[in-house]
Amino acid sequence: MKPNFKHGLMALGGGSLAYFYNKKHKYVLAQEADYEGRMCPPDKIGLHGTAKVPKACAPPGPLVLELKQVQVMFRHGARTPLHTLTKFEEAAFDPNFVSREHQSTIFPFQKVGSNNSKPVPWSEYEQRLMKKKLRGGACYGSLTSYGKEQMYILGINLRNCYRNRLGLCTYNPCHVSVLSSNIMRTVESARCVLAGFFGKEQLASFAENRNPIDIHIADENYNILVPDTNVCEVLKKVNHSAMLHSDFIEQMKDDRLKVEAEIDRGIEVKMETLKTAQRLLSNQVSHENISFIPETHLKYNKPSPFNEPKTYPLLQDRNKAAEDIHRFWSRVIMRHPVLRENISEEDLKMLFYLKRLEVEKLENEFYSGYKFHFYFDPKNPFFYNQHLIKEIYTRVNPIANLSKQTPILWKDFEVPCKEEKKEKPKCGSCGKKERKNKCAFLKKNEKYCSCKKETIKKQMSFFEWYSKPITAEEDCFGKILMDEIYVNPLVYLEETPKLKDPWEHKLNFVLARDDVISRKAHGWMYPPGIERFDSIINRNAIKLMHYAMTGQHEKERCFITRLSGGPLFTEIVDQLEKRIKGDKCSKLILYSSHDSTMTAMLEILNIWDDKWPPFAADLRFELYKATNCNEWYVRVLYLGKVCQIGGEDQDYVSWRDFKKALCRYLIRQDEFKKLCSSQILEKIAKEILQHEEKETYTPEVKEESETPAGM
Repeated sequence: MKPNFKHGLMALGGGSLAYFYNKKHKYVLAQEADYEGRMCPPDKIGLHGTAKVPKACAPPGPLVLELKQVQVMFRHGARTPLHTLTKFEEAAFDPNFVSREHQSTIFPFQKVGSNNSKPVPWSEYEQRLMKKKLRGGACYGSLTSYGKEQMYILGINLRNCYRNRLGLCTYNPCHVSVLSSNIMRTVESARCVLAGFFGKEQLASFAENRNPIDIHIADENYNILVPDTNVCEVLKKVNHSAMLHSDFIEQMKDDRLKVEAEIDRGIEVKMETLKTAQRLLSNQVSHENISFIPETHLKYNKPSPFNEPKTYPLLQDRNKAAEDIHRFWSRVIMRHPVLRENISEEDLKMLFYLKRLEVEKLENEFYSGYKFHFYFDPKNPFFYNQHLIKEIYTRVNPIANLSKQTPILWKDFEVPCKEEKKEKPKCGSCGKKERKNKCAFLKKNEKYCSCKKETIKKQMSFFEWYSKPITAEEDCFGKILMDEIYVNPLVYLEETPKLKDPWEHKLNFVLARDDVISRKAHGWMYPPGIERFDSIINRNAIKLMHYAMTGQHEKERCFITRLSGGPLFTEIVDQLEKRIKGDKCSKLILYSSHDSTMTAMLEILNIWDDKWPPFAADLRFELYKATNCNEWYVRVLYLGKVCQIGGEDQDYVSWRDFKKALCRYLIRQDEFKKLCSSQILEKIAKEILQHEEKETYTPEVKEESETPAGM
């Protein structure tokens, strides 16, 4: 009886408070007037709804509102992927097609610091992205033509909705301000929105007569547009836990293993085909005691290929089966116990695109030797050649070259095989460590190299070997390729690589979704075998994004959300308050940001809908003043739809109620820094820290921890 009696008293008390509160307030229909005081037709602009006003000043008719300020936060438009599924061939993003400029959005602009209005360079994050190329040649994470069109259309929609209501027919930097994160896709998105709102011609005219249009960049020391995992230790740990320890989340590991098993099943079918072809080839070569490497003879001054009729078809079957397996040859080469010591990271990035390897022997009256054919993906982003050839001679005319190779036609990448002049240590005089390493290489391959003629440096990379003239006697690298790897590549797949193989990364739902969504946005087909798991990938990716930005448990949610979205929300509230007080501020404020920030903002407003914010998603804060009642009201729209925020049940929320409902998320810079350096997670989320106890903190782990989910 006591619990029921107690609960009854609480319900009675709560009901009484609600009664007395509502007794003093009245719900009325709200209707808007434009900036000249004319009534706006509700059916034309859709601006009608309910508002709660004090009964003392409740008008006899509808509450007449005048729009005073609009703040729009939006996610950038469609972009190329930031992450790719390593076990599938990448989609080809040709920059001439996907990243061409939108002609209606080009006008002179400059990106300047939000604090000092001085030009700022691109962020380190953006500079890293500029150096990374996707298949086809486009940069990772770059705004595409479709994305620019999305943002331009958003600008047009904002113009249709607010230009007349705010009196913004011409661009005036006193009335319009733009803040962007220091990343090219958000800066370009902001540019496209401005062009859609004011028109390219008007902005270009303003820039010509005065100054380029300013796009302000958020302060890197207190970046309100990105949940700053780089400077906030608490956010970094929460993001780290969601992105790197997702297996500890309920059902997540089972779903991951289920998807991985299906992916591996498809690869295993191809591997079985290759193993069968290799077995047939090896048996034939062993039985006939012949070489399966084709020979080319010079006859009548023309190359005349001689192909062993019994082995050549089997060899072609083997090569075709290997070509069907994504990144097969690069995975073999990087695992060979000798060559793995020489393969550099730059080599590996380019060898990922090696589709086919063929070797043939050369024999004629003038010279003999062997020839390599390297067939690369025509969409590889590093060089234009699809077919590279290197010939190395064992018996040569005195006036002929020792070897020759097809010149590599590099794209806009720096040639990775610069020669460095270094002293060549003699085998007998090198230091103990050096001697051990270098001579171990030679000892393992003494059938190819003599210790007296050591020319293969331990650090010679693949493309250094390819580009440099070399004799057959010195060519350990080439003979390993020909006599070991080409003969039976499957032997080396079980070896451990020196460099980290992306193939072996476990599936991350956020990263997988990133690749899939970028493909779908630009009309590419789904990776084979993944489509039927779309709902699993999407559901888990959304959960991880939400956890990374707002915490995994209810007891930490408000605290983490305050750190990830609170700085931007505080800035929005400050700008609303300035307008209410009559201080100098803009009528239209644009924030160009990311899905991670949008997730935190939706959680703050209590309108998170368990859906990933799409490209070009927008969140609007409209500030109104009642003309027949001295009250201010806020209305929030997400994706163009009115939202009832913070537990309120009306469309137009009074300024007083708005702040009261959401004040717990407000945070200032000093408090932000203090909380970020605190040990609060040890009290509210110990399991997050426990997952990290036995973890090796590599540069890759550090980068993933400091990069917010979705970025």
